[in-house]
Amino acid sequence: MKNTGVIYIAALLFLSACFLHNSTICAADKYGSFNIVFSVYGGCSYEEKENDYRLEHISELFSDDGFGAAKYYSATVEYSKSAYSEEEIIDIIKEREGFLEVSRDEVMYSEAVPDMRFDPYMQKQWYLDNINAYSAWDMLSKGPGENTVVAVIDSGVNYEHEDLRNNMWINAAEVYGVKGADDDGNGVADDIYGACFYTGDQGNSDVTGDPYDTDDNGHGTHVAGIIAMSGGNGGGRGIAYASKIMAVKAGGSDGKFLVSDVISAVNYAVKMGADVINMSFGAVNRSDVLESLLKKASQKSVLVAAAGNEQTSTAAEKMYPAAYPFVIGVMATDADDKVAEWSNYDTRDNNVITYDIAAPGVNIYSTVFDNKYRYMSGTSMAAPVVSAAAAVVYGSAREKNIADPAKYTFGQIVNSSAKKAVYKDGLGNEYTYPGLNLYSAVTEKPSLNMNVCGFNYKTSESGEVSSYLVSLNDEKGYIYCGYDIQNTWGAAKNVTVDMTTDSSLCRVVKGNSAAGDIDACGVKSVPCSGSDAMIIEFSGRIGEVYDIPVKYHVTGQTDGNSPVTVEQEYEDVIRVSLNQNTAVMSSNAYTLPAKSGAKSEKPAKVKKLRVIYKNKKGGKTKVKLKWNKADGAKKYVVYYSSKKNKGFKKLCRCKKTTCRHTFKGRKRYYYKVRAYAKSAGNKIYGKYSNTVRG
Repeated sequence: MKNTGVIYIAALLFLSACFLHNSTICAADKYGSFNIVFSVYGGCSYEEKENDYRLEHISELFSDDGFGAAKYYSATVEYSKSAYSEEEIIDIIKEREGFLEVSRDEVMYSEAVPDMRFDPYMQKQWYLDNINAYSAWDMLSKGPGENTVVAVIDSGVNYEHEDLRNNMWINAAEVYGVKGADDDGNGVADDIYGACFYTGDQGNSDVTGDPYDTDDNGHGTHVAGIIAMSGGNGGGRGIAYASKIMAVKAGGSDGKFLVSDVISAVNYAVKMGADVINMSFGAVNRSDVLESLLKKASQKSVLVAAAGNEQTSTAAEKMYPAAYPFVIGVMATDADDKVAEWSNYDTRDNNVITYDIAAPGVNIYSTVFDNKYRYMSGTSMAAPVVSAAAAVVYGSAREKNIADPAKYTFGQIVNSSAKKAVYKDGLGNEYTYPGLNLYSAVTEKPSLNMNVCGFNYKTSESGEVSSYLVSLNDEKGYIYCGYDIQNTWGAAKNVTVDMTTDSSLCRVVKGNSAAGDIDACGVKSVPCSGSDAMIIEFSGRIGEVYDIPVKYHVTGQTDGNSPVTVEQEYEDVIRVSLNQNTAVMSSNAYTLPAKSGAKSEKPAKVKKLRVIYKNKKGGKTKVKLKWNKADGAKKYVVYYSSKKNKGFKKLCRCKKTTCRHTFKGRKRYYYKVRAYAKSAGNKIYGKYSNTVRG
């Protein structure tokens, strides 16, 4: 593996041994620790110049200047719980020079519901008819998925199964190489069928070349069979039965997948030439580090992930990696094209914003351990149905000499079908989604599908509430509106966006934006701080929350000799929380009714802030602060300054009504506190307490 940059890990190890306390660290028993993953530029060095935390157990996951010029690491962070929260420590690390992304090394979970019915003979695979596979196979001049490789990042694959062994990807360099040696120099020895990056409960970081599935349920083996079971062995036939399975083990029989293991697995799959990557797992927490890697991977491979089985809407929470815009997020359907009641679902129907498509995921028959077969249900099963379809389309695209088969395949899978899947929630709301149709994906010509997403808003150039947003006058303020356009199909020309609102609080001052041309499966970003941002004139009162409905009308033309004009409309709701010092902007598309004047859940003012004691000893000063509990408070933020009326900095964030401040010398500081609550995911701050002198 070639490295051109030097990372000064010695500096990090030095800090691990010589960790200095921050001024707010009070006692060793207040330390906390958690695991992170982070990335840096491949040629960039970095140093830890601050003493807020220390990094230990630093492990390089991979480094490849040819793959985005970035290096990826895992580490354990130790910090003072009395001074910082985990979120604040992550924010501090992100601001350090050299770091690209930082996020927790959290657990993701497989998304399958096993059905224990076994059958040693071939059963009717209802989903082959459902997705029109037979008709699609008839249109191909080669076997479905021939010359394509599908990486199954999962619990491993039983590569000795009679229905899989002939369709396993083979690493020729290792087959004919020296046993125990890394013959192809990819960092893994004897990786004939793939590799294992699963660290397990013991945190074993050894990478091996054996991705064998030891899961008693055979989760990864079941996924692999859906894609590439070979015919004639009694177990049915995979949708892409001429493709090859690359087994990449990143999880175990407990269904848990660490983000750091998944990062290593994705890197391996891309480097070893996977055309499609299946990820039948997910978590609700978004990882910036994994996201950045997957975004790079999507330039070479088609990425597919399970939407999850928690019966949760995207309005409540999203499942990642399925929710990333460059990953095909898959919901599960039954034989009647109804989204399963346990499947997570998208509240934006008829488009491909978050979860992109619905596919069969109920009673899916496939391979498991000991040359057996099993019915299983879950979005874990629906995802490989789509991955297999992607392999078929990818192989067809190569035959057609399409320049960018990965983007072409993504567009064809999620946009070409006129088939619809339906979901009805407990409140009677009905949503419709694209349903997988393999025949359409193979035969349809690319058109346009443009989705407005990634909404971003602010109320002024600085993002602060200015004097016009006060309750004593009727002056007007402005909301600057930015957005992304995700073009999920063919290339688009002359794309424009028009915005309107029917809110009595607002008037659109600038409602037109020219996005220009957008590549196939490309994204065009218009930030709220740019000259192309749209502008709304707005009137409001501090201490209140407003929901402003807006509509976006998008027009574009197909890129061809005889362009066809396509028009689409999308809606969003801008939530504005006017606090004492800031306006919290959020996008709540398709989730909120249009209303105004809703009272915020604002906590009470913090009262009776006082200094309990001061202690000057050994060149240090210790101050303890205490205040009364404020109604409606979730947490408190303590600020300090050397001046009474300005220059205040955040000292700590805490749940208790006490805080300690330790500093060198015999300085005098001023302190104040305010409480905050949460409303619709936004922090709502109360008024500041009185200011006291230490």
